[in-house]
Amino acid sequence: MKIFSVTLLLIIAICATALFAGLSNGEANNDWCEEIVYSNKNDIFVRNMKSDKTDPFVDVKLTGKSYNPDWINKDEIVVDCVDRANAIIGYIDIFNRRTNKIKRLYDKTMSEQPSMSFDKKSVAFLCGNQREFDEKFKFDLCVSPVIGDGLKRYQLLLERYRPAWFPNGYELALTGGDDTVTGDEYIYIYNTKTKNITRVVEGVAPAISPDGKYMAYLKLRRTSTKADLMLLELSSRKEVVLVSNEPLKGSSSNSPRWTPDGSHILYTRYAAILLPPEKHTLEAYSLEKHTTTSIFQVSNKVVGFSCR
Repeated sequence: MKIFSVTLLLIIAICATALFAGLSNGEANNDWCEEIVYSNKNDIFVRNMKSDKTDPFVDVKLTGKSYNPDWINKDEIVVDCVDRANAIIGYIDIFNRRTNKIKRLYDKTMSEQPSMSFDKKSVAFLCGNQREFDEKFKFDLCVSPVIGDGLKRYQLLLERYRPAWFPNGYELALTGGDDTVTGDEYIYIYNTKTKNITRVVEGVAPAISPDGKYMAYLKLRRTSTKADLMLLELSSRKEVVLVSNEPLKGSSSNSPRWTPDGSHILYTRYAAILLPPEKHTLEAYSLEKHTTTSIFQVSNKVVGFSCR
């Protein structure tokens, strides 16, 4: 009887260990995302999805408050930063973890939400529209090469959501407020060659698939902090609800992101608790299995993330 009890306890312990590992690591051993870089507690961290190890991306003493990272290559990311003493002044910086150095890409104020093009040669970001920024908190679109000069500025009235590149390198999906009565926000496609802008769908925080055929985005619930994770087939304009009525919060820093192979859509959800810190969980939606898996959880707010 004692042998049986000990054996049973061992089985329970093994199962509990496996379950705990699954909850903490999610689909860490995957082949669709090697590393995830994210902002947490005003600093940038990188998580190796094979080893489940998390480290600061660069020495935090070198940086200001840093948010919304996006991969340039395996050693570099682009982020928006603010001075630790002044949260209003924002810049666009490049962090290099191999050299542990910081390069300022754009030194004008009121800039944020950087987004790398698919060919990794250009970065788009929101830049303060001085005409409207003070009163309405609107942004222009700026596009800069990663190397060299040639900044271009497009005068638009954009909401505070990350711009999303198309693979063609000249179109971007953007979020703008359109209805002054209801406050509804819509996603637009902007052509930087022709300057044409087309309203596509109601929603915020777009992300374009690697093949350019689909767009993931959030549709906010007007009466709560919840949102739906949506998928739009761009050719037919057909909408599909992937995840419904979740506490996604719809913040400007919780834009969904595609994995490089296009097999999963990553997004963050938060635990609605009364006292801080919030618990944010990174989730992966599988387009093949139509299931959601928790990747990892962190305390406090995740302010932007990117997978490579």
